Amino acid sequence: MQSSAQNISYQEIHESSLLSLDTLDFTFKTLRPINARAALEIQNLRQKGLRIAKGQTSHCHVDWDLDKVAEIIHLLTLAEAPKVHGEQICLTQTMEDWIKLGRQLLAS
Repeated sequence: MQSSAQNISYQEIHESSLLSLDTLDFTFKTLRPINARAALEIQNLRQKGLRIAKGQTSHCHVDWDLDKVAEIIHLLTLAEAPKVHGEQICLTQTMEDWIKLGRQLLAS
């Protein structure tokens, strides 16, 4: 039985449908106190999703519909502002990554 977590080349997937594992980890950490169900979906995507190597980092192919991506963006806006400046930068970048994915879905 083949696992759903596969490694394929970066060229086979459109770049805008990829999120780094770091982005998914930060999203999970941020959403867990806000919405456990959404956090679990992020965790499942990270653990079972299609993995793509892009340079030195690993990314996960996100094949969700626009409504699901919009929900994640909305939930991220509800997150309490991080007290540490570095975490605020991570939150901003994470939101930008999800918004980029949402824009790609709107364009397709």
